[in-house]
Amino acid sequence: MDVPAITKCTCVDCNEDKVCGGLWLGNRYPGMPSEEEAIHIKMHIVVSHCKKSLDWMPKYLEGFKNVASIHVISKCGQEVKGAPNETTTVVVPNVGRCDHAFAYYITEILPQLVTQRFG
Repeated sequence: MDVPAITKCTCVDCNEDKVCGGLWLGNRYPGMPSEEEAIHIKMHIVVSHCKKSLDWMPKYLEGFKNVASIHVISKCGQEVKGAPNETTTVVVPNVGRCDHAFAYYITEILPQLVTQRFG
């Protein structure tokens, strides 16, 4: 991978930015699997939820062969609608932004999953 001369990000959701572009899409990390490889990798899905329906999730997840778990971290006191049936929903206070929900998952839920599996 070529190291860009520019070291300042201009956007994280575009392909034009050679430093940070594509980070939100997950396509700028060395060693990332192709889309074909990704559907076979065991993965845990985590969604930070506030108000919008999650009815997009079942279609989005079609074709993924090895989803280990789906967790929705709900932060705004709204009913979670549209999530797949096998989803675990956890309600937490509306603190921070989506980063807080992902940090909560990493520090509170993921260790429990590891303990359950490898105990």
